[in-house]
This record gives sequence, structure tokens and C-alpha cells, in this order.
Amino acid sequence: MVEWLQFALRAWDRRGVGIRPADFLERLVIDSADTARVESGFGAPRVRLLSLSMEDFAQVDTTQDAGAKSEAFAAALHEGLLRAADWLARQPATVFEELRASGRVTDVIVGGWITQDQFDLDLPPEFLRACGALGLSISVCTND
Repeated sequence: MVEWLQFALRAWDRRGVGIRPADFLERLVIDSADTARVESGFGAPRVRLLSLSMEDFAQVDTTQDAGAKSEAFAAALHEGLLRAADWLARQPATVFEELRASGRVTDVIVGGWITQDQFDLDLPPEFLRACGALGLSISVCTND
């Protein structure tokens, strides 16, 4: 079972050279109504596109359907990825092209925690198209 998943847009340098906010984060279009949020802290500069935890669905009634929580999680994941795709589609491609031209890596990192050795992750084509249009690879890392 998936305990939580987080999708984040990031830019990083394989040599460990820092990326100035003016070269990445400050060039992105982030509206107050967007669910995308700049994350602060250690590591590569990033924008949280989506964060879901199974705890968010604790109130879901499972008396009629034992899988209702998982279904609600999957539906929220799908809707969240569609919102992320819309947000990504509004971003200037030149930001990512210029970062890559200067040797930086741009991607979407999917982090998560699972309590079993398998999980299904369905990525909507709209999300994949938006990532592809910006040249973003998708990396998945669970239980790190």
C-alpha cells in the first residue's frame, strides 16, 4: 500500500553547483491560486506539484468497500496530476531549455513510501505530455 506520494519539479547540477533562484524559481509562473508551491530547504531548488498522504483519506468510509480509501487516493492523485499538467503547460519552455543548455538537469521527482513491495502508479497522458513538452524526465524514488 502507498502511504504517501509527492511530485516535485526540480533543477539540479550533477557537479553540485547551486542554481540561483533567478535562473529557475523566479522565472516560473506561480499564481496564488495554483497548488504548485516553491519548497524551501536543503537540496535542489524545487516546486511541489502534488503531495498526497493516505492519512488525508482517514475519513473515507470503508464499511461497504474495503478499498474505498485506495480508490479515493487514486482519484485525488489523478486530479492532482491533471492540475499539475495544467500548471506545467503554462511554464515558459525557455527556462528549462536554458538550464539544460548550461549543463543542469530538469526533472520531476516522484518520492513516496510504500508498505509493500509493489504499487501501481498511473500517470495521465496530460501529465506526461506536459512533462515531455518541457523536456522533463520523471524519476521515481520510494522508501528512501
